[in-house]
Amino acid sequence: MGGGKAEISKSGKLRVFLLMGQSNMTGSGKARKLTPPHSEKHDRIRIWANGRWEHFVPRDKFGPGVAMAHELADLWPDDTVGIIKVAIGGTGIRAFEKNWTKEQADRTKDGEKGPLYKDLMNAVAEAKKISEPVFSGFVWKQGGKDKKENMAIEYYDTFKQLVSDLRRDLNTPEMPVFVLTYASDEVLAPITLAKSEKKVLMAHNRAGRDIPNTVTVHHGRLPLVDAVHFNTEGQIMLGKMTA
Repeated sequence: MGGGKAEISKSGKLRVFLLMGQSNMTGSGKARKLTPPHSEKHDRIRIWANGRWEHFVPRDKFGPGVAMAHELADLWPDDTVGIIKVAIGGTGIRAFEKNWTKEQADRTKDGEKGPLYKDLMNAVAEAKKISEPVFSGFVWKQGGKDKKENMAIEYYDTFKQLVSDLRRDLNTPEMPVFVLTYASDEVLAPITLAKSEKKVLMAHNRAGRDIPNTVTVHHGRLPLVDAVHFNTEGQIMLGKMTA
């Protein structure tokens, strides 16, 4: 995702957003279809890549972080927006737990991916050595892998614990959390979906109601590259909605 080494401005804050999830967070938007300003280096937008802060200029594919970062940089003209992202397609929520075990991750056949929470916190620790990040939000786009009934039943509590662990480990007890999901409970009610799939989507909505400082972003139908993944236009739209 990086576009070459970039320094962090000594003026203003470095507002860092943590992004986690599966394929639509990893992103299917095509970088070659991006146009300015999203295709250009920005003086105040950075992504953690290759063990350092780099310009956020995708070279292959991208997710919602690109447009989100540009919108937020406009919102905070004196500050730098930094992105730290850990996302892998087709990954269940148990692979993102702080108290990771291969046995739990393998319930969705994700054990070989290793402890993704640890990957995120390792990146945070390295970033803190060379900069002064102000952790300003956590963005979550995940849920398609947890369709088995037992996984769906556990989903809300697992996510609530993830949020609690992040806030505690980052010493930001009120860090805003943004859950990107499809629709409200009222919209979902008449739609024909597998019971467990609907339960996961409703867990996203419950998080917005019941976990303090948590908001659900209902993005609805966005332009697709296939049956599931958002295309370039869709990812730009999602990023702007998230911002």
